[in-house]
Amino acid sequence: MRILIILLIFFVINTPVCGFEKEAVSSGNKLYLTLRECVYLALENNFDLKDAYVTRKLQQYNYQIAENSFFPKLQISAGADTSKGDPNNYSFNVRPHLSLKMPTGGDFSFSWSNILAGPDKNYASGMSMVFSQPLLSGFGVAGANLERSRINEKVSVLNLKDTISDTILNIISSYYSLLRAQRAVIDSEEAFKKAKKTLNTSKLLLNMGRIAKVDLLQTEADVANQELSNVSSVANLEFAKTKLLEDLELAEDLDISVAEDIDISEPESLEFSALLKIAKTRPSYQIALYSHQKNQITYQINKSNQQVNVALSASVSESGSGSSYREAVKDSFKLFSEGDWRVGLSTSYDFDRLAEDADVLSNEYFLKQSKRNIKKTTKLLKTEIATRIRDVKASSVKYKLAKKAKELAEKFVEIEQDKLRLGLSSNFKVIALQNNLKDAREQELEAKFSYFKNLSLLDKSLGTTLDTWKIEFKEE
Repeated sequence: MRILIILLIFFVINTPVCGFEKEAVSSGNKLYLTLRECVYLALENNFDLKDAYVTRKLQQYNYQIAENSFFPKLQISAGADTSKGDPNNYSFNVRPHLSLKMPTGGDFSFSWSNILAGPDKNYASGMSMVFSQPLLSGFGVAGANLERSRINEKVSVLNLKDTISDTILNIISSYYSLLRAQRAVIDSEEAFKKAKKTLNTSKLLLNMGRIAKVDLLQTEADVANQELSNVSSVANLEFAKTKLLEDLELAEDLDISVAEDIDISEPESLEFSALLKIAKTRPSYQIALYSHQKNQITYQINKSNQQVNVALSASVSESGSGSSYREAVKDSFKLFSEGDWRVGLSTSYDFDRLAEDADVLSNEYFLKQSKRNIKKTTKLLKTEIATRIRDVKASSVKYKLAKKAKELAEKFVEIEQDKLRLGLSSNFKVIALQNNLKDAREQELEAKFSYFKNLSLLDKSLGTTLDTWKIEFKEE
């Protein structure tokens, strides 16, 4: 009879303790999130990302200013005046002015002056066109500056993509920290409850003379250790919650929990040359290429500034007057047939060229440096992709082995519990196997996330994070 009672007690002790996770799912005061939901919340709320978009708007504005610099600009000025001594002596004038800057560095302007003067109501009209163009120093500089602005615009877009990818990786890390902390609390609470039940049973067995007192001390030590582990895991859980809430920019008093929904999609291919080709389109690599292009442009600009100042200028003007506005305008339109043409060529040279020479030497150094940087970046990229492939393959094997080890640990516990019910095993052996199962579960979760993280890092290295998460990239 005693044996039956003891077996019944041990059967109750070793029945799995559950309900904690279910409560976390169904409790109304908890915010329960999946990994994908966390990623989307971060992209919506994260302050650093919002700052990046504000910076992006400023960059777009500056780029638009640079693009508009070669659009025709129209100004219209008007005025009127009279005198106290002779109110009839008045004048009105309207003057449209059109100007245009050209990528070659040239300037074109057209002015049209229209005047009405009293008291005889005389009309005057005058037109003029002026064109100037540097032929050596400064030639093409304006267009080069525009090209540099276009490169800066492309770089700002790539930097924004990189910021979004980094935000996703950071959320993945915080999500897993909370997931691991949740699992640790569940395991530690289960172990603590079982340890306390085991202690009560051990006291009963001691009173029955079935175990020695030293066995009771060992059980009491196990209870103390499990309680300490539980307190520590609860503290880690609160820290992980706070970290994820901060990353999601949510209220710190929310009770948040996450789902174990890490979906691992194995890559279709890990062929090195194919992945390297994809990686060369990633933002950081493209930025290195654009940096070299910018240095080339800056070098050409400074080389141009080293040359002699030679400028071509041309102008034509014509004016007319009459008692009617039509007569005045008719005369001024003779600009194209009878206008006063002037063409000139001017030159100057500053013998103090130290500053210009220093700029050329400096940019020549940066140009060579950026060229070396491309080679270095390409070499590092190859090493990085090879490392990522190796890590993905290794973590895949570790995950499969850890999963198998957990399944075997579960079977060992089941077998040992059956033996215990038949009196063929000891309580402490079951406890040891249960602790092994707890460790195996932790190792499986660790291996699973390590595999998932390495896949995410491979995505980052390839520049395909946004595609993997099916995130539509918005430039503003």
